[in-house]
Amino acid sequence: MSSSGLDEQFLHRCCVQLSATLADSTVLNAEQGNAIRFAKQHAAAHPREVARALVWRVVDSADDTLDQSVNEDRAGAWSVLTAVVAECGDASSEVFRTSLGDHIASLLPYLVGYRWHTSVHSIQEDGLHSSAEVVLNYDKVVPASLINGFSARNVDAYAVKMMTLRYRKYLTLWKSVWRPDVYQTLKDMVKRVEATGNFLPPMAEDVLVVPDGYRESLWRLRRTAPRPSIALELLRNYGWPMTVIPRENNNTVRAPIYVLPKTEAELRQLDPAMHLTVFQWLKTMPQKSGGCAGCDSWDHTDARCPCEGPFWRSPSDESAMKTHRALVATATGGAALPALTYVQSARILHASNLRLPLRVPEALDAITKLIRDEKPYEELLAAFDTVRGAVTGPRERHALWRHASYQLLPSKTVFAKPHDEALSPCMNKIRNLFRSSRRFQEWEQLLDAVDVLDVCFRRRNVPSRVRRNLEEVQVTASFFFCLVDGSLAASFNPATYARVPEEVEALAPLKDNLCRVCLEPFHTAVTCPLVREEEEAEYRRHSTGTSATKLVIEEWDLQVARRVLEDNECLFMKYPAEAHRLAAAMERIDADDRPAKDFRKAELQLAVKLIHERRVAVCPQCNVTGHSLRNCERRAYRALSRESLRPIDVRLDPHKLRQCVRRYASEDASHGELLDAMDLYGRGTQLLPTTFMKAIREMDDARIPIAAARYATDTVQSFLLFSNSTDLLQHLRQFRAARFPEVCVFCDSYHHRSEDCTRCREDERGYLQELRRTGLTLWTYLLHRDAYDQLLPTDYVRGKESVLALVDQFETDYRPGGIGRSRFFKDNDLPDMTLGTMMTNTYSSITDTPALTQTRAAAPETSTTAAEAATAEAGGEVALIGGEEDVLDHASDISEKRQRAPSNVALSSEASSEEEHPRKKRPRSDGDSEQADADARAGEEVSVEQDTAEPFTGCVYGELEAQ
Repeated sequence: MSSSGLDEQFLHRCCVQLSATLADSTVLNAEQGNAIRFAKQHAAAHPREVARALVWRVVDSADDTLDQSVNEDRAGAWSVLTAVVAECGDASSEVFRTSLGDHIASLLPYLVGYRWHTSVHSIQEDGLHSSAEVVLNYDKVVPASLINGFSARNVDAYAVKMMTLRYRKYLTLWKSVWRPDVYQTLKDMVKRVEATGNFLPPMAEDVLVVPDGYRESLWRLRRTAPRPSIALELLRNYGWPMTVIPRENNNTVRAPIYVLPKTEAELRQLDPAMHLTVFQWLKTMPQKSGGCAGCDSWDHTDARCPCEGPFWRSPSDESAMKTHRALVATATGGAALPALTYVQSARILHASNLRLPLRVPEALDAITKLIRDEKPYEELLAAFDTVRGAVTGPRERHALWRHASYQLLPSKTVFAKPHDEALSPCMNKIRNLFRSSRRFQEWEQLLDAVDVLDVCFRRRNVPSRVRRNLEEVQVTASFFFCLVDGSLAASFNPATYARVPEEVEALAPLKDNLCRVCLEPFHTAVTCPLVREEEEAEYRRHSTGTSATKLVIEEWDLQVARRVLEDNECLFMKYPAEAHRLAAAMERIDADDRPAKDFRKAELQLAVKLIHERRVAVCPQCNVTGHSLRNCERRAYRALSRESLRPIDVRLDPHKLRQCVRRYASEDASHGELLDAMDLYGRGTQLLPTTFMKAIREMDDARIPIAAARYATDTVQSFLLFSNSTDLLQHLRQFRAARFPEVCVFCDSYHHRSEDCTRCREDERGYLQELRRTGLTLWTYLLHRDAYDQLLPTDYVRGKESVLALVDQFETDYRPGGIGRSRFFKDNDLPDMTLGTMMTNTYSSITDTPALTQTRAAAPETSTTAAEAATAEAGGEVALIGGEEDVLDHASDISEKRQRAPSNVALSSEASSEEEHPRKKRPRSDGDSEQADADARAGEEVSVEQDTAEPFTGCVYGELEAQ
């Protein structure tokens, strides 16, 4: 290498010191003084580096054209070199007593041959080997001289003469410095160059060809302002001790944070001969607290980077984790990410003019523009991640920030690539721009940012090397996340606790892109296929509505820890009471003949820390972490199935399960299982109001399908008002409750979901499952049908039409002339009122107002329509959808208020007379206190009725849809 044996950081400092543009005469005089002062300061200790930088400054001078006849910057570089050479020949100068002059003299003959001014030369230089390559270095306008091989500048004999005289002055000055033999060698070389043109001797390539890294330093001060990464590099070049702030965790992926200078005095002490521009740039570091090198932005610091903050984990959270019965399973590595539902995310995207199905380039462009305009973007990014089912990790966020800092859009840099190995047209232009201005480091950083976005968003596939590392970690079942995500102290590192440490360290940058359940990239634990499979298990599907227990996500490290403890017979032990079992396991490891004893003991200690010290529950029935045996929903479902019960039966009427419990003795295993099922489904928030079961029975007795009552409540209510069925109206209100069990739209059953019905076709099942993946049910969708149609387009159009046709059929059945009306009158032995023969008496009994005078001559259809218009808008409910309240206002007549008033007053008086006590754990015996459950239920029913039975005001669908 050309820089072998040299102090690289100091050589960079020398190049930076000489990197200002030298085309202006005023600047040239100042830069000559700066170069002499720098040489006096450092020539004694670093003569080789100073000489090499002076020579390289001439070699890599700026060419405004390939023709060298007019090149002020190169002439200025020769002037600076000559000024330092003159200083070397001054016996009174400090530089005279150094070996700087000897090192310059050894390089000068080669430099003269390579970069001395001459009007006789080839236009193909600087590494160009063909006319085609020369032309490609120009943009749209190509000079004619490049095509015919003749430069018009050579015709300007006066300019050539003036430049030749200027260079002759350098040669004259050298005569007074160098020995006669050295001067004669240089003079002969000048004559040869002026006669035959420049050339690069093969033996001089090693010292005259400038590496790209140093070429960038030689152009450093030609920038207008530094970026944080450039300023940090300058700080390192000028000798600042890059002391890293110690990490408090084992997250080695995050860029190190350095101790930075706090005062200007500390900066001046770095180098008394520091260039004034460098000093001004470095002053920005303490003023901006260092900025953020990852985002390459001064807007925030490394410690407060918004890209890293949501994913930051600290071992200080350990004490908080010990207070929980189970480790909180997170969908991503970050706990500070906004939690949004699918519908909320769709609304946020819709507000930013992003429609579903999601188009990733448009979304990334919108986020980048918000970053560029310094506007909040976190909510839009969270919505974007929720909809696509993946996480935008710190690396991708840094890449977006870097795009924004260059005013670039991912749609142009990433998604405009013709194929995987090529660059987009936009990136090709940027590459030419950066190379011409010697910004190689920035180009590499920008190219890395593009590659990160390309892998995560365009290709959505990892390279083969990364895939091999993933498979190795998966096959060996090695700890991963807890060793690299910062959740443990720095002592918990892959080298000590990982089965394949090299692969774990190589995968560490991808930790936030990997699923924390299956260790596969580009999806979250919430959308993991393994978790989806668990959600579709029979015992969860038959729970209907809100499941009894939240689905616990067993993260990868907990899976590994569980297996390690199971292999060492320490999984189901009481810790620390049975710590002797852990000691016995350690002794067994020492006694067996298997290798890696120290590693196996360390791995076992880590497993104990993750599960037993954090008090993570382990279920022996399911053999998974996250819930105990008593809270096992699978076990409870099996126990109920043996009694021909479903979880929804217990939630609606726990008395059925109590009767089953009494049939078993207390020492019977089934007795304990059924009691646990009672705790799981028949207590607390899982217990549903008894009014739900009463409403179901009443509708069943009246031969009204509960699916019609649930999905066409308004129409059924209008019909019941019309038929003067006030008792059924009281029960119909329960069908508006958000907690009401889910009803199958196909078979009218509340024991299973609609998509699980045997009558459901594949396209219908696909639509209903798609609806559930968005966090909606058919009932919640029907509340805001038009709004959801606009937000959530479907891939199952035929299935959607078929399901909604069934709902519309319920509406039709209970409208005037519908078959549901006729069946109701027939099944309940009531006179058919559709002809309007008893309208006057009916309305008199309902409203207690003077009888309506209506002639029999009126047409039957007219009278029926008038009655429907008076009673169509009724009923009220507060429906909760993803934390939002949809309030339906309804109007009622005076008679309905009078009929409901006594019951409401009685309920309120009973509720006020009861005292509320803290709920205690039920004693585990078959002699359950049913009265205690009844008392607890009474208060809940009052609150439910108060929520569901709202005054009838009028149903304004226009306002509802507008919300």
